[in-house]
Amino acid sequence: MRNKTGAILIGAAAFLGGFLMCCQYAAAETEAEEAVLQGADAFSKGNIELAIDCFSKAIRLDPKYTAAYSNRGAAYWRKGDYDKAIADHTESIRLAPDNFAAYTNRGVVYASKGDYDKAIADYTEGIRLNPKFPMLFVNRGSAYLDKKDYDRAIADHDEAIRLDPKYAMAYYNRGVVHERMGDDDKAIADYAEAIRIDPKLAIAYHNRGMAYKRKGQTTKAEADLAVAKKLGFSPK
Repeated sequence: MRNKTGAILIGAAAFLGGFLMCCQYAAAETEAEEAVLQGADAFSKGNIELAIDCFSKAIRLDPKYTAAYSNRGAAYWRKGDYDKAIADHTESIRLAPDNFAAYTNRGVVYASKGDYDKAIADYTEGIRLNPKFPMLFVNRGSAYLDKKDYDRAIADHDEAIRLDPKYAMAYYNRGVVHERMGDDDKAIADYAEAIRIDPKLAIAYHNRGMAYKRKGQTTKAEADLAVAKKLGFSPK
């Protein structure tokens, strides 16, 4: 049997989140594994109800399948059902206390509920279990940003960048922190690096454009905002 703790990981970031598939199976060995693979595929395509049904089927077939609980929790989070999401991640942790993915995902749910202290606690435990996973530092840094603990937010994004110098979202998020601190020059530098790494990161163009606008650099601002719009970014 392959490791059953692999799960969908939810990336929490300042204003922008993402999904990462972790430990996908080359081929399912059991009916439960097949249901999880089907659920992960449905999740990736945005069919959340089907994903929940598939993960629930896997749990019925194998009540100790930790990834099924963690993945269903991710689907409940995507649906906005935070209490069910927390319950699933908590069960996944009970079954496999060393499953850093479940702590990561439960932390995202707590952050979505505005409970940043619990989110930070979960991210910190995830970091203890997997200290070389940069998304955890970005997630915790985002929670510190929401708490206006800017120094810790910067430190966590610095560590994420040290672990993965090509992590565009880490630069983008650190730019948001600098922006909140009133340092548009550092924010622009971080947005520029995020764009260099990921030229299609529309929100980075938008934020850099707004920073240029605040600095009175109208031509640069208009150019960045035009690119952001062309890439499909629409301010909420």
